Amino acid sequence: MTFNINDHLERIANVFKGMDEEYIKVVRGFHEFYLDQTRTEEAKRAEYAKAHNNIRDLRRERVAAAKDVIDEIREEATPRPGGENEQDQATRQANIQLWAAILPTATVDELRDLYLRHGGNDDFMALLNVQFRTRDKNDLQLQKLINEIENGPEIPGIEDLNRVEYSINTIGSENLSQWPQGLDEAILTNLANVKFRSINTDLNSFPVKDGAAYRGIFKMGPQ
Repeated sequence: MTFNINDHLERIANVFKGMDEEYIKVVRGFHEFYLDQTRTEEAKRAEYAKAHNNIRDLRRERVAAAKDVIDEIREEATPRPGGENEQDQATRQANIQLWAAILPTATVDELRDLYLRHGGNDDFMALLNVQFRTRDKNDLQLQKLINEIENGPEIPGIEDLNRVEYSINTIGSENLSQWPQGLDEAILTNLANVKFRSINTDLNSFPVKDGAAYRGIFKMGPQ
């Protein structure tokens, strides 16, 4: 089955909902502190650094949460083998005898099918691993099956999820002096269109109450 990234984008985007509002709250909190005339310059500098740290932590926590969601989506999209360990000894022995008889002559495609049906059973996997050790190491199809079992099968379309993960990782580790505005919406549309805004500029955009330079409380403009 082909993986369709569009079925999962909203789930990832939801991790970032409200993040801009949290950012605005931090910026406004710093402005309020800074404009308090009872604060010393030293206290203002310390609060400025604290605001930067709070913004950094906000981004890091949301990115980490998004990566957890992406890992969950990838796990759910990965086919898992059926079968489980048999508790009844008579049935267990019968299964072992059956698998021991059919595995040596099974083709690679048949081995894959048997793995998907019984790979959750330890006895079956022990017998299958014997086949892997004794068969031709130059059999490319066999090596492909071994790789699928060890690392998970190739999932058509999963590369789209990998690209989203890469973009989110980049946003979490680069351009740290800038804020990714509207990240939740960008995930749903196009992550290449994320609007970055200067954190320093926002922190220094204090409200101005009077005169031609009037500026209201901090808000984010349209993306």
